[in-house]
Amino acid sequence: MGEQEKAIESWRNEIPALPNPVHNEDTSDYQDVDFNADPSPQMFVVPSRDPKPQHEKGDEESGRAVTLLDDETYPEGGSEAWLVVFGSWCGLVAALGVLNTIGTFQTYVSTHQLSAYSEGTVGWIFSLYTALTFFCGVYVGPLFDKYGPRYLIGPGSLAVVAGLMITSICTGK
Repeated sequence: MGEQEKAIESWRNEIPALPNPVHNEDTSDYQDVDFNADPSPQMFVVPSRDPKPQHEKGDEESGRAVTLLDDETYPEGGSEAWLVVFGSWCGLVAALGVLNTIGTFQTYVSTHQLSAYSEGTVGWIFSLYTALTFFCGVYVGPLFDKYGPRYLIGPGSLAVVAGLMITSICTGK
């Protein structure tokens, strides 16, 4: 055994939490999951390496993970699935496209409509826009979870379009 191997072995002996790869772990208390069984909603409890008392729900104290399989279905192929992909693409292009090109908007507005103001003053407009874009997600997210996208996409789209149109007619006077 060389110097490096001896150093590693002594280091391993000093840290009791580090598993020794030479010893095989006893896996007799682990249960295999049958993936061919009926996929109806059921609860799987995944045991941790050091068994602790099992609680009703999985948490850090129990050392166990609990996964509840829902019966939610998602479109797999077909026109409905591709409409979901297209709708997601439209939303991301609109939201992130404007955010990624905001420097261009700021340059144009600061040289034309708001040329009487400093770059720092004009920069506050676009800084607030960017901050509100992400900050409003904290409030809109729970509404999206509760009501779904149908009631939020229309008003949100109108607000973004109206905001961009109003920006196009702003003046510095």
